[in-house]
Amino acid sequence: MGPATVVELRGEIDVLTAPLVRRHLQHLAEPGGVLLVDLRPVTFFDCSGLEVLLDAHLQAVLGRGRLEVVCDNARILDLMTTTRTRTLFHPTATLTEALAG
Repeated sequence: MGPATVVELRGEIDVLTAPLVRRHLQHLAEPGGVLLVDLRPVTFFDCSGLEVLLDAHLQAVLGRGRLEVVCDNARILDLMTTTRTRTLFHPTATLTEALAG
């Protein structure tokens, strides 16, 4: 496994902020590395944010790396469950768990 990059997102991830978040995640992802996205400080997250995570996951897989998601927000976890992406992201509650992934 390659290097791990930890990104802590804050505030609202919605249709207005998703393009900026997407660009930053694309820039930070390293081939063969781990991109760890911490959603714990996020206050709002909709399908736009989910799309960003799906794009980041695809980029990670194509680069032979992986995406790890840290999330303890029930609303975000419910969105992942409803859209059947929770099994794709396997969110963990802590950074330690995600890095052990």
